[in-house]
Amino acid sequence: MPAGFITDFEQQVSTLFGTTPLHSYPTAPQTPFRILYLPQHNILFHLVQIDGEMLRTCPPGFFAEWQQKAEESGVRVVQVFEDLWHTRRQNIICLLTSLAGKSQKIFARNTVIRRITRPVANDFLNTHHLGGSPSARFKYGLFIKKTNELIGAATFSPPRKFYRDGKEYRSYELIRYAGINGANITGGLSKVLKAFIEDVQPDDIMTYADRCWWTGDSYLPLGFEWIENTPSQAFWVKAGEWMRYPAHQKPDSEEFLQLENAGNRKFLLRLK
Repeated sequence: MPAGFITDFEQQVSTLFGTTPLHSYPTAPQTPFRILYLPQHNILFHLVQIDGEMLRTCPPGFFAEWQQKAEESGVRVVQVFEDLWHTRRQNIICLLTSLAGKSQKIFARNTVIRRITRPVANDFLNTHHLGGSPSARFKYGLFIKKTNELIGAATFSPPRKFYRDGKEYRSYELIRYAGINGANITGGLSKVLKAFIEDVQPDDIMTYADRCWWTGDSYLPLGFEWIENTPSQAFWVKAGEWMRYPAHQKPDSEEFLQLENAGNRKFLLRLK
């Protein structure tokens, strides 16, 4: 078990939250991995090491089930996988900064929205979003009015047609939304959604929240409703390399371990 991940993460938490986390939580489900609990913030961190012996004790669906059971006690749960700590460390620190309430606040009224190119969107989201920048059809940027600095970006999918109550609907996915690392853009997502709706006239917009990190509750005031929790997604990873491979693309090496995330929360904004 590489000690660096646990020690480094705990130090970051102690620094950002100004307190030493506890190593136990009274109603935490059983787990082979380290947990950190912050009573003052009611946050429970589940630190998942890429360790073969530990992972072999985890049955299919373990991380989603662990998340669900822990959340039932009313605590905010954050699951941190070791490979992401090594490959997306700065993004995770920025998310921790936000949880600690120490992000810089920027008001969307001081921004303008413009369509941006694929390279610009990819560069921004690969830097500022934990999930990187998947392929997308529509790409928007938030720019500071006075300086023209790009401080936020959002991407949307092409339309998908489906039928509900005998009528055809055009559904789009909000694939990514992110502000610049270390900042919270108050009203930013609302402003992006308004621009997209005016441009495209969608019948509805769906989106997902990574259960390991987000409750997705910030979507609710915007008119979204929770639909369901999606199944866990499996992937392969090798300690020391940290690159993730989809479940159907197993690398030709016995050193790779398979594990799952906790799935996503799915939300829908009905516009028609």
